[in-house]
Parts: sequence; C-alpha cells; structure tokens
Amino acid sequence: MSVLNQSGSNHSAEAGDIGDRGGAAIGQGHTTEQATAPPLLDTLSEVVFRTDAQGRWTYLNQAWTTLTGFEIEASLGTGFLEYVHPDEVEHTIALFMAVVEGGADHCHHETRYRTRDGSYRWVQIRASVQRGPDGEVIGNVGTIIDTTGARAGSVAIGEHNAMLELVSQNLRLDGVPVGVIIYDHTLRIARSSLVVNQLLGVPQDCGDPLQQLVDLLRPSDNKGQTLGGDWGMVAVALQTSMPQLGDFDLIHGAGTGRSLRLSVIPFSYQEKIALAVIFSDVSDLRRAERHQAGLALLGQHALSGLDLPALLVKAGELVTSTLDVTLCDLLETEEAADGEARMTARVSLGRPAGARSLGSLPAAPTSLLGQILSGDQPLLIDKSDPTTRVNSEDGQWPWMDGCRATVGARIGPVGRAFGVLAVHSSTPRRFMLDEVHFVQAAANMLALAVELSRAQNDRERLAVYEDRHRIARDLHDVVIQRLFATGLQLQAVGRAVAGEPGVRLSGAVEELDQTIDEIRRTIFALSPLSTHIGDLRAEVQRIVTQAEAYLGLTPIVRLEGPIDDGVPRPIHQHLLAALREALANIARHAQADHIAVRVSVSSDDVLVEVHDDGRGPGRAARTGGLANLCQRALGLGGRMEFGPGNNGTGSTLTWQVPLAWQASES
Repeated sequence: MSVLNQSGSNHSAEAGDIGDRGGAAIGQGHTTEQATAPPLLDTLSEVVFRTDAQGRWTYLNQAWTTLTGFEIEASLGTGFLEYVHPDEVEHTIALFMAVVEGGADHCHHETRYRTRDGSYRWVQIRASVQRGPDGEVIGNVGTIIDTTGARAGSVAIGEHNAMLELVSQNLRLDGVPVGVIIYDHTLRIARSSLVVNQLLGVPQDCGDPLQQLVDLLRPSDNKGQTLGGDWGMVAVALQTSMPQLGDFDLIHGAGTGRSLRLSVIPFSYQEKIALAVIFSDVSDLRRAERHQAGLALLGQHALSGLDLPALLVKAGELVTSTLDVTLCDLLETEEAADGEARMTARVSLGRPAGARSLGSLPAAPTSLLGQILSGDQPLLIDKSDPTTRVNSEDGQWPWMDGCRATVGARIGPVGRAFGVLAVHSSTPRRFMLDEVHFVQAAANMLALAVELSRAQNDRERLAVYEDRHRIARDLHDVVIQRLFATGLQLQAVGRAVAGEPGVRLSGAVEELDQTIDEIRRTIFALSPLSTHIGDLRAEVQRIVTQAEAYLGLTPIVRLEGPIDDGVPRPIHQHLLAALREALANIARHAQADHIAVRVSVSSDDVLVEVHDDGRGPGRAARTGGLANLCQRALGLGGRMEFGPGNNGTGSTLTWQVPLAWQASES
C-alpha cells in the first residue's frame, strides 16, 4: 500500500517498481489476470495512472471511471492534456517541461479535470517521471486525488469560522447577512439571526430543539451525510470537535425548492460545548449544476443514435425531472395551408390521456403557440398574472390538466421550426430566468438533433430513390418490352389458330396486357425523379402516423395510382389539408374503433376518402374545418361530401378534385 504514500521518494520508487513488476498489467490496461481477480489497485479510491513519453494513458485503475465518468478502455491511448481545463493547459505544459528539462523525478500540482457530463473537478496530481538507461523520459507514473469537495469545504468552513468568531464577540445577529443558529449544550436554540427564518420559511425560536431543523432538511445528494442521527454531521462534529460541511435541500416550509450549504461548528459557549449552524443559500449553484448535467445528458442522447420519437420522449423526461415539473408537451408544426397553421402533440408527459388529449392545436400568429413560434425569446405564461391574455383561438391549451404556469420555447429557426417545447407547472410558480434559458437550450439541442435526423433520412431516402429508379428503369426497358413482344407473338399465333386453342391464346394475350398495366402502375409508384416530384405518398403516410397519437388507433391506408407523379404540386397542400381535417374531425367527434383512408389517383381526378365506424355525422351544421374543405374543393372545380358511411355505419368524408383544372395552369 506504500504506492499511495503521498510524500517523499518512497512513493515514486514503489510506483516505478509496480510498473516494472506489473509490466503488461500496467502498461497494457486490464489483462486476463485483472479480469478474473480484481487487482489491488482497482480497490483504491484514488486514481493510479501511467503514461508513455507522449503523455498518453497506458494504465488507469477503476477509480478513473469513478472520478471522471469516462470508461477506462476508451481513455487508454488518449493524452492527459485532453482532460485538463482549457485555462490551465499552458500552465500544465510549462510545469511538466520544467520538470523534464530540469532533471527532476517528480511533480506535484493541482488542476481541474474534465468529466463525462461536461463539468470539471479539482484534482491533486502526484507524478513520478520514468527515465530510460540514457536518462530519456519514457513515461510517468502517479496518482490523482479528487479535491473538489475538500477545496470547496475548506473555503466555506473558513468563511463560516470567521463569521463564528464575530458571533462569539457578541455581534448582533440581526445584522448578520447569513443564517446563524447558536445551539446550547442541550442542543436547543440560544440565539439565531433573522435570515434563518427567511431561508427556512419556518420560524426558529429560542428554546426550539435541533430536531426541528433536522426535520426540515435532507441531503442534496442521496448518498450524502444527514444532519441528525448517530453518524450525522452534528454527532460527528461533537465527537471529533471538527467542523462539518454539507449541502441540503428544504423539504418543508415556504423555502421548498431551496438548497442550503451548512457548516456545523462546535465551540465553547458559556464554558460548555455549544454548536453553531451557519447557512448560505446555494440554490442558484445547485440549479446551474442540474441544468448543466441535464443538457450534457440530452446531448449524449442526441448523439447516441436514438430515433427521433425516442429522443423526444427522453428530452421531455429530462426537462421535467431537471425543472421538477409534472407536465411537458413537445408539439410539431404542421404544414400551413392558406395560413391555417396548426400543431400536433408528439409527446405529452403528465397528461392522463397523453398526446391524444391535445389533438390538433391552432397556431395562428396571435395565438400563444404562434407567439412562441415567431418570438425571439421563450414565452412565459402565468395564469395568475392578470396581464396574461388568452385568445379564443387558443382553446384550452395550455390550461388543461391543472396547468398554472408555462414556459414555451421554439425548436428550430423562425419560419421553419420543427415545433415547440413547453413545460408546465401544476402549482403557482414564477420560472427563474436561468430556468427559461435552460428550456431554450434544451429546445436548441433538440433542433440540432432534428436537423441531423432529417439529414440522415434524406440520405437514406435518396439511396432508396436511386435503387427504386433503377428497378423502375429495368422494368420499363426490359421486362415490359419482353412481355409486349411475347404478347405480339401470341396474338399473331392466335389469328392462325381456330377453335378453343385460339380462344385460350386470346385470353393469354389479355392477361399479358393486364400484367403490363400493373407493372406500369408499379413503375409510377417506384419513379420518384420525374418533374413533378412531391413525395406526396410519404406526406400522406406522415400525416396518418402523426394522427395516431391523438386518434389512439392506426388507420388502414390504401394508396392507388401514381400518387407522386399524377398529382400536380399546387394540389398537394389542399389534399393534405383535407386528409388532416378529416382525421382531426374523427378525433373530435367520432369515437371510432376503425378508420380507413383511401387516396386514389386516376387519369382525370384525385380522390380522398376517409371512413370511420364511429357515431356518425349527426345533424350538426358543416362549419369550421369541414366548411373550409368544401370551399377548397369547389375552388378547384371539385366536390366535398360528408355523410353516413356504407349501410349507415359511421361517417364518410369524400373530397374529389379534377387534375385537368390545375394542370392547365401549371
């Protein structure tokens, strides 16, 4: 165990001996022997390391992962300077160069090392320079100790001790800017400052027992030391006569959500051992740490290859847990048609009915969602604020499910945003500025993930299109030509053959003609590279998939004819709007168990037909979205019908427009 000796040459010599005796074990990472029996070095709490002459790690014990979060195998071969704080890289290089050039055999200094979550920890490094037979440097061996807690603790305890010295000189506690409670030898309050009640939200009066304070606090870290109990900070401070330091969160009182740093300091008071508890508010620091850790974790998820739906769920869970809220919506924009912008919920956390409860939401420029999409900053919405204006076009969002306060941020740039990230509090709450910035930072990270996902999808789609185009070309240039030639031959033979054989040959020719027609329809579906590329087929599928979230079921879809090539682009937005409104209408009124969607393109017109087995259309007037669809159809020279389905079951919406009307203008 002398390898851990932190002073003198024994440490250096024995660390070198271990490197020489362990050879492959330390120089090459974890060997089979280490895997089968945990080595002694992996049981140590401090990092033991070895580097080569270029400063690349060649050995790290398990404490490295505990300290930094980085896996050992991934770290081996990387340079130690990659982990040093950028502000201290030059100093570290200069220090080691001075050691090497000066012929010294050891180095001892403090610096900050990067961790996997993006934060930095203070560490103390003791390294021994390893030299070859000719004095050349061949590497370093040493230890790394985490000093973050000790560094912060020594500073805080020093400040609190200085405060205690003033208090012991009978300073009036009413003027002290931090919380101070003096407990007598019976652990009851002898004196306290006014700041204590402000921080705790619960009065602490003379004579109150220490247990009353213990009941208000819990360690900020689940594994942290408690304030009370046999091995709590108070007991240890009294037994050792040494100050104790810890971070705590309030769990009761008006100060709920606040984080405090406590120093428990034993001292002599009226010739007996008393106890001082000194508070400082570290809520901002703790909140910043949570935000930083949350964004780092979200970034890891975004780069881990998660598909977009799974990433959106992860993002919602992370934001709600970081901000300690219960409700979160991730809404996606729908393509605007004639200015009718709307949004669909992709993820809704904390709502009993999930995304289905929101359906399709209006996003007109004057609506709350419209303001979020067009604004430069996130939007704060407070139900208790009398200046908050709610337009009729907003409907019940965001106030449903007990929402009292909301902060919403745009995901993506103005004009082509993916959607909105909105978090809600079910209790009265004023979101802090740093919390608002955190929501926007999370939204920005989601925007980058969306762009990456879209770029990947575009690459994959292009590869599929190229393959489909090749297949379509082969079908057209080879297969159809051969079938056509075979049909001509059979037709010629059929004319020369009388009776039943001739009839059968004619039937075979007709079958070949039908087969050729079917292949041509397949070519229409496979050919994406014509002059009218719109990928309408994929857009139809996307709208149906989005609707599944609020319908609660999966519609059956039939696509017939040259969907992508046969429909001119100017008709696309009207067709998609008709499909979107039909599905939204079913979600609002139908209570259906089955839905069938049919989009058919012929040489003359395009037809959208949506049928459900719900409670039927009823006698309600055709207003709102249905009236708009009728106007669209009439404006294109077509028709829209909405009525009972076949055999009076459910309802059917039919939207049909001619292709020639728009084709003549395109």
